[in-house]
Amino acid sequence: MDNDAYSWSETGSFVLNLRCKHRFNTLVLQEYITTGQRVRAFRVDIWQDGAWKEIARSTTIGHKKILRFPEVKAKKIRITISDTKLTPRLSEVQVFQVKPEPVKQD
Repeated sequence: MDNDAYSWSETGSFVLNLRCKHRFNTLVLQEYITTGQRVRAFRVDIWQDGAWKEIARSTTIGHKKILRFPEVKAKKIRITISDTKLTPRLSEVQVFQVKPEPVKQD
């Protein structure tokens, strides 16, 4: 999604279809902040083995929310808003595979 505001369905969910399975461990969400911060709480699920599986849950998105979680492989991502002030609007959804930082040895 690029720089435009996207509204959510009446069910409070948005499904992002990646067209093929990808490995990822980071999700970046941005609200369309021009109209104010609206999201109070949300969760992220992936489609795996014929069912939705929760991989993250958080509060507020605002200008930018970066979620890190154990690596998953999926084709579909569902973002569900569980608490909001007004109809949620996102301007950006990004999915990444980020290499873990090396552990420092003392």
